[in-house]
Amino acid sequence: MRTTWKVAGLLFCSGACALIYQTVWMRQFRLIFGASTLATAAVLSIFMGGLGIGSALLGKRADRHPNPLRFYGNLERSIAATAALSQLLLWLIAKIYFGIGGSVTLGLFFATLLRLILATIVLAAPTFLMGGALPAVARTVESNDDEGWRRVALLYGANTLGAVIGTLASTFRLAEELRAGQRAVDDIEVDGQREDQDEEGGEREVGDERPARRRFSEDLFDAGGPGPHDGSAPSPGGRGPG
Repeated sequence: MRTTWKVAGLLFCSGACALIYQTVWMRQFRLIFGASTLATAAVLSIFMGGLGIGSALLGKRADRHPNPLRFYGNLERSIAATAALSQLLLWLIAKIYFGIGGSVTLGLFFATLLRLILATIVLAAPTFLMGGALPAVARTVESNDDEGWRRVALLYGANTLGAVIGTLASTFRLAEELRAGQRAVDDIEVDGQREDQDEEGGEREVGDERPARRRFSEDLFDAGGPGPHDGSAPSPGGRGPG
């Protein structure tokens, strides 16, 4: 039973990380695709589809693996690597989507189809691997008796609880702390630039003095709110075409 609780702790952290990833990806995709219902549905469908396919295929592979727990560890390492790679892919698909012109140029049907393709490029690998995590760990504790099924239920509950905590933390805590920290650093930079300009006797232009990365980060953290439904270029708030 002690081993079961240790594994449950791993799955709790795994569930929390998965939903933190999902929350961040959703906000980043809204900066590219906009906040329309169809844009959000396209991203969610790829995310849930990847989880389902990964669970079906990797679960069978975990059944044949001599050490399912090691298989799970390898999955988690691969998830971390593909999640890191997703940031480069998001930059790439933003260039593609903005270059094509979004739904204004393509129309609703073809824009939705393009969103599905681009979301698949970013999310297919990490969500496929995430789908295999729970089945792999379940193989380490399951048996045919009632006690074995109770252990599996405990793991599933720990994973679900971790997902809930990850969602709440990323939405209401982590994003705000990161934004506050970025604001503090950028305010120091702006003050330093002002002092340099004052010493040189130059005049400052009136306008948005936020550094570019701060403007992007604030748009990212605010991307959960209403946004434009379509357009051919990012709006002043930073969101892309819908």
